[in-house]
Amino acid sequence: MPFIHPVQDIVVDSANKQVYIVIKNTIVVYRFIDGEYKQVGKWVDTYKLDELEEQNKRKKAKNNAGEAVATTKKEIPIAEALSLNSNIRSLKTFNQGKAIVTCTDSNKGIAIFDVDLQNTENCLTLRKREQFAKRPNAITLTDDENVILMADKFGDVYSINTQGEPYDEKIMGERKPILGHVSMLTDILFKKSTSNNKDFVITTDRDEHIKVSNYPHSFVVDKWLFGHNEFISSIVSPEWKSQWLVSAGGDDSIFLWDWEVGKLLSTFNYTDLIQSQLTDKHLAAARFQNEKKNAIEYCVAKLSTLKSLPYVAFYVEATKILFILAVHSEKGTFSLKQTLDLPANIISLTQNEDIFSVSLDNHESGDKGFVKVIKFDSNTNSFIVDEFLSQNLDKTITTTLKNDTNLITESAEDMHPLYNIINLKKHGEHYS
Repeated sequence: MPFIHPVQDIVVDSANKQVYIVIKNTIVVYRFIDGEYKQVGKWVDTYKLDELEEQNKRKKAKNNAGEAVATTKKEIPIAEALSLNSNIRSLKTFNQGKAIVTCTDSNKGIAIFDVDLQNTENCLTLRKREQFAKRPNAITLTDDENVILMADKFGDVYSINTQGEPYDEKIMGERKPILGHVSMLTDILFKKSTSNNKDFVITTDRDEHIKVSNYPHSFVVDKWLFGHNEFISSIVSPEWKSQWLVSAGGDDSIFLWDWEVGKLLSTFNYTDLIQSQLTDKHLAAARFQNEKKNAIEYCVAKLSTLKSLPYVAFYVEATKILFILAVHSEKGTFSLKQTLDLPANIISLTQNEDIFSVSLDNHESGDKGFVKVIKFDSNTNSFIVDEFLSQNLDKTITTTLKNDTNLITESAEDMHPLYNIINLKKHGEHYS
């Protein structure tokens, strides 16, 4: 039975009462108005479609006399024109919610939008798109929000002005990276030192490295943080202790660092906690299997931390448990605060102020349970799902998207890949 494709990312802007969701090549914006969420914006990335239509216009054919004639333009459905590489990822808000930036796989680029917080028809206006040679994997902004730093699949970081015209290599020459790794980059943060007020860029890669570079002179490496044995998929730095850094990925532990002094403070091993959640989805690919065909592989997909509360949340890819760790600010250690067993596998995890938001792989739920909003309840000293906001959002998503043929999926086999972070894991063939 056809269903609305699961939400692949959710970003909450609580200050402006807006929620952004991403499904495949589409951004949808909801605003809380008069006690309920209402759709106030939408943008569909039709880059591939536009490109194919332009190619069709240029195609020529020959008649029986050998004379060139224009071909008849063929209608190409969006579903056919957009490949599995048309995802939108890593959406972030800035400028007090009046702008957003996101990675667009369709053109290996980023897109920057202005957001009209008063507009209820379509609040999104595309300001500019920037294209790169390799696909962007992660983005962050400098503290003044004038520059976007983009980490790509090739291992390079580029800086992009949030204002002005798109970069034109024909006029300005080949775009130069500000720093690089020798491996695929997986995450990036911009940080200011609490000890000397200097700016730094922190980058992670597939080769277990965390690199701290000076900014804007990013060719000067300040330090490396060594300790991981597997790829790193996610890093966060809490506002309540900005000299700390939390990292995770293919290892079986969460790492806590003092990135300013370059010291590993502690680790939290989650192996025993996750065993009951591992399924056939976690079986290693056939070429990496053992003789018994029971080798499993798993990783942390995402970390997140709150603005003022000392907690870190994470989930393991293709599982439905959200783990919440308490971080002891004096000792620099973790302890398990809580586990939240959600209705379906978690696809994404984000934070706004002191709220966590997750999107779920709800393709078997009958268009219910797209997202969950999670908040800290001081009365019970625990995290709870805000059912009112979550159900309100679910209802609005279903109502507004149920007739969108671009977002309707016929079967689970037709969904965009949801579990691919474990593919970062290196095996023997990658070390030869």
